[in-house]
Amino acid sequence: MGIRDRISEVESRYHQEFVDALEYLTEHPEVGLDEPLAVSYLTNLLKAHDFDLQRPFEGLDSAFTAEFRTGEGPKIAFLAKYDALPHFDKDGKDAHGCGHNWVAAWAVGTAICLSQLADYFKGTIAVVGSPAENFYGPEVKSLRSDYYKTCDLVCSTHLAEETLLHSFARPITALTLRIGGLAKQAFSWPEEGINSVDILVEILSRFKDIKDKGQEDDRINYLILNDETNISMLPSRSKLRLAIGAVDQARTDSLTEELLIEAQKICDKYGVDFTYEVNNRFEALHNITDLQEVIQSSFEDFQLDYQLLPKKLGRTQLDNAAIGRITPLLYFFFGVPHFSSHQPNVGRIAASHSKEAKEQLAKAIKIFADTSIKISEDKALRQRIRKKFEAKDFYHYTDVHQFKPYKREEG
Repeated sequence: MGIRDRISEVESRYHQEFVDALEYLTEHPEVGLDEPLAVSYLTNLLKAHDFDLQRPFEGLDSAFTAEFRTGEGPKIAFLAKYDALPHFDKDGKDAHGCGHNWVAAWAVGTAICLSQLADYFKGTIAVVGSPAENFYGPEVKSLRSDYYKTCDLVCSTHLAEETLLHSFARPITALTLRIGGLAKQAFSWPEEGINSVDILVEILSRFKDIKDKGQEDDRINYLILNDETNISMLPSRSKLRLAIGAVDQARTDSLTEELLIEAQKICDKYGVDFTYEVNNRFEALHNITDLQEVIQSSFEDFQLDYQLLPKKLGRTQLDNAAIGRITPLLYFFFGVPHFSSHQPNVGRIAASHSKEAKEQLAKAIKIFADTSIKISEDKALRQRIRKKFEAKDFYHYTDVHQFKPYKREEG
């Protein structure tokens, strides 16, 4: 039996376990940093397959690591994301509209399959339970852990409408802005007070002007937060959660600075306090040529369709792209029909665990298992990947049509 047949046989043997995990997570959606059911289910499944578990991870009860060693060789980790989107379904309830139910099943499934392929894969197989990728609040420390320094490679994937081997992430800075005011009785002496919400509205109007005159790829999104409840008083403090992204880190930084300067000017005009804090930074994705060529070769070995780039180049945001600053990261989009940002929310939820999604789950597990085996058996390939990572030799999307699929050395 050849290696691809062996991978397919192992995946088929355990496929129902992976589908069951997908369905369980779909039926029990939990938002970031509050995922006890997901973590318990996934860790119990891994424990049943003799993985060594660590939980909590980096002080987070909703994060974990699991490892299985087959011999001397590289450590390859698979990133399991399982947070749902808040208030996403038609009834305003939490739901898996981002496909992290599928991603978690893929990560655990690939790791379990590799653990049964010890005659081919030599090294350590790891799963990292990664909570709260959709969380734009305080930095999620598990995504910047020194644990990744022990990994030779971290693998991650995401659902999309089409399978795309090359992804480019928009760097994003998430901040919290606090705007002061002067509280006075709103119906008796409003002229003596300063309404912090009015100032906030003026700031947002200025932000819109900056965005409209900025670059095509600039993105500014915000949430207005206010914990004051006394409607008879002018609000004396307002809070804004702000996320700023652009084509690259330099543009993101300059746009962030421009917005903060303008907010400070407006607050100074009214003589009120203005403070801010940076909550989180979403990194640009660092792609390494050799990694992409290996995954491309696995698609061709299994005779599966893929595209190098989308018809229209877009940029996602990835909290886990920060891992790519710590160790090599392999990331791409796996296509499932009707899983599109243009679909209604209910359509995305259904697509994430559809019949087609389950078929694609099996294919994704086989692709990543094959890629991991190729990397484990080729020391020279691992050295090239590490050398390019340390030299920050990352490629641009205009380079992808020059790639050639990786070929195994004969003998």
